[in-house]
Formats: sequence, structure tokens, C-alpha cells
Amino acid sequence: MTEPDDVPSLIRRTNVLLTVLARAQVSSAMNTELKEPTKRKLYDLTGGSKSITEISKVVGMSPATISRTWQHWEQCGLLLKEGAKYRRVFD
Repeated sequence: MTEPDDVPSLIRRTNVLLTVLARAQVSSAMNTELKEPTKRKLYDLTGGSKSITEISKVVGMSPATISRTWQHWEQCGLLLKEGAKYRRVFD
């Protein structure tokens, strides 16, 4: 039986192990999807404080292309959608 004081450390360990498993699961998708420098820059800017219009100017992609890319990345497991915004699963 687990002691009550051990629960926080077990939760932290479980979170670390889940992160390792999740990274392994999406690593090939990340390598494929982020091969192009433009897409890598888009990924790096995703989830930050910049608007899609500002990101569009920085990476040279239209907002529609960015939106489609984000939707695709969400399906691949690289992003999570929270409300109207996307954020990276892994920082």
C-alpha cells in the first residue's frame, strides 16, 4: 500500500513516464512535419502571445494555411486546441 506522503512523488513519476511515452509516440510525426524550416518556425511560435496575423507575417504563410496546418498537427498529436487557440503538447 502507498503511503499518503508518497502520492505526490508517484504522480510526478507517472507524469514523467507518460511524457516519455507520448514523445516516443509522436517523434516520427514531429520529424516529418517539422522538417521544413518554415513549419518549424510556425511550430515554435504556436501557443505564444502572437496572433495568427503576426505569425503569418513572420513565417510567410497565409492565415488559412496556418489554420489548416494547425488542424493537421492537432490530428497528428503535436498540438492541443484550447478554446480558439492551439498550443504545443511539448515545449
